[in-house]
Amino acid sequence: YRNGTVQDVLERIFPIAMHFDDNAEMEFYWFDNLFKELAPVNYDNIDGYVQNVILSGKEHFGGTNYAPVMKEITDRYGKDNPMDIPTFVVFITDGNNADKRDAQNVITEASRYNIFWKFVGIGNERFDFLEKLDTMNGRFIDNANFIKISNISQISDEELYELLLDEYNDWLKLCRTHGIKVG
Repeated sequence: YRNGTVQDVLERIFPIAMHFDDNAEMEFYWFDNLFKELAPVNYDNIDGYVQNVILSGKEHFGGTNYAPVMKEITDRYGKDNPMDIPTFVVFITDGNNADKRDAQNVITEASRYNIFWKFVGIGNERFDFLEKLDTMNGRFIDNANFIKISNISQISDEELYELLLDEYNDWLKLCRTHGIKVG
């Protein structure tokens, strides 16, 4: 957050979010052990979003648990407010999590809904668990993909968008084949 990486990532993925979103906003959840939904990212606040919204808050940047925020997104877009419009989640992290079993359970549950998870590992960490979520068995359909980006400034926009959208069309086909409504 503080070295500008998250701001760079937000600015680079924002055009994809605008392509998918009907109201030109990108919902944003901050997480560590807990999570909090912050103001959506939009044209008015994208410049300086990390400094003005994330770092100006009272978040404590503790350990890392994926499951609570993943469950919130699954409940919100899959269970509580199901729609025919697919949800494309870009899940960005710079480290591994402490709640692997819970996160596996949530991604398995989410595989029954029209939610696609693009896990993005930022930096030089190993992301063995995210790689496992990408390929794990036991899901209704394959609803996740993982990419690692060591340095986002070394990737062109075209390459970044190809990486972000990799497997998305395959997922849409799986949804249609298995009766999950995706528009």
